[in-house]
Amino acid sequence: MIERKKKVCKMCLNDKYIWARGMCQECAYNNPKDKNHHPVRIAPVSDKRKKQNAEYQKVRIEFLNNNQVCQAKLPICTHWATEIHHQSGRIGDLLTDTNKFVAICRPCHTYIELHPEQAKEMGLSKNRL
Repeated sequence: MIERKKKVCKMCLNDKYIWARGMCQECAYNNPKDKNHHPVRIAPVSDKRKKQNAEYQKVRIEFLNNNQVCQAKLPICTHWATEIHHQSGRIGDLLTDTNKFVAICRPCHTYIELHPEQAKEMGLSKNRL
């Protein structure tokens, strides 16, 4: 394990672990000069997206109940579908379009996401543009 070295914080001038923009964690959160900066901020989900996500969860469960075997069947396959691969992406109506779903196991899904060109050649993914 690599051991981090402490450095001098440019705000409080104490010897601490530097967290953001040359400052320690405490100073980064409490910087009075930067009132609009929030080091850790999770974007809220819109009401429209919440409805889409709720609908997707229902469609997803139904699709996986009807397709329990991995459709990719790569050499690393575990054979039980636990996830859905969206061939054309998840934007808009593609999120719930079951014609673009592929029931898939986790190892196959990881391989497809890491090797998009090979996935397109095998017919498991499509161009998203």
